Amino acid sequence: MERCNICFLPVHDERSMLRCPRCTNAFHKDHLAAWLLNNKACPVCREELSIDFRVDLKPKDEVERRRLEDILYNLDNLGDVLGDWETKHRNRRRVADMRTTVINEGQSNVNRAMKIGFPVVLFLVWVAILLAIFGDGTLF
Repeated sequence: MERCNICFLPVHDERSMLRCPRCTNAFHKDHLAAWLLNNKACPVCREELSIDFRVDLKPKDEVERRRLEDILYNLDNLGDVLGDWETKHRNRRRVADMRTTVINEGQSNVNRAMKIGFPVVLFLVWVAILLAIFGDGTLF
């Protein structure tokens, strides 16, 4: 079963489904029409859609325009509610990836050596302290 790429809910009725002519992703017809109130491009592939395609989805009167605006408003709220958990985890993953990239690309070899060397030095100091306490009283 196809899912709408705007609301991510299944499209149960083939008559209410519409495909982007560029990327062939499926959408609820009303959801794509609502998206195209403020955009000229497909929400997935970001390719500008033809004028003929957009004119067919353009609201015919003010009542239909208000209905599409209500749909868009509800979709925004649905995204805030449902997408909040997913967005948080996706953003955390993205930030972690960015930090890894910055660490790997932005540090010089000296910084990397210091990151590795510091724990080693700390361990050696710890061993020396233990030897001083439990050994014969001399550090080395």
